[in-house]
Amino acid sequence: MGTVHTAGTTPEGGGLARRLPLLPVTEQTVQSVALLVARHVEAVLPAAASASLTLLRGRRARTVAATGLLAHELDEAQYTEGTGPCLDTARSGEPHLLADARVDERWPAHAAEARRRGTLSCLSVPVPREHGIRAAVNVYAEPAGAFVPDDVPAVAAELVGVAVVLANVLDHQDLVAAADGVRQAEESRAVIEQAKGLLMQEHGWDADQAFAELLRRSNDTNTRVRDLAAGLVSAAGRPTVS
Repeated sequence: MGTVHTAGTTPEGGGLARRLPLLPVTEQTVQSVALLVARHVEAVLPAAASASLTLLRGRRARTVAATGLLAHELDEAQYTEGTGPCLDTARSGEPHLLADARVDERWPAHAAEARRRGTLSCLSVPVPREHGIRAAVNVYAEPAGAFVPDDVPAVAAELVGVAVVLANVLDHQDLVAAADGVRQAEESRAVIEQAKGLLMQEHGWDADQAFAELLRRSNDTNTRVRDLAAGLVSAAGRPTVS
């Protein structure tokens, strides 16, 4: 079971698109970023009672952050059943709106659990599918008809740029962990170090300044750090080290 991170219902500061590029990646966790996103979307939809973020890695789905126990438990029930709006959205990359759990027949087990909890509405919107991220933001509300189709593009607009931040945080966590035998983490470390070395040589920077520049370019171009580093190394005519 994923860790539940609860918080209030209104995000601090400005809009999500303005805040995400300012996050210090090395100080974030997937949970902290996901919680920021869930809180923001919950605030965008006043009818929402609870929100969460589902992340798929391989075949495993987990709720990495939730603004309340309700969203976490409704998500987990779907994972156990193997189907439901949040799980199907994360898998397919398509949004799902459940307007009334009393009459919607697409997910019988979820609808029954939602009725039992008095939570009749659910909206699940995918995080844009970029950089290998498969995720969905899920919002639950008590009354039927709490969400409408027009809410889908409104929420989707708030999720632009989320994938690159999640990917960068995951990459950084992999690099810090540096687990033996994790080929992708080791290759990421090597190519990022190569790119840092090129920037240090070109600009006379230290390692921290070079990594900060990689993060800035990553945020500015919506490109994950690993891919950006590989591009810099390739442009310099250097073979990537693996």
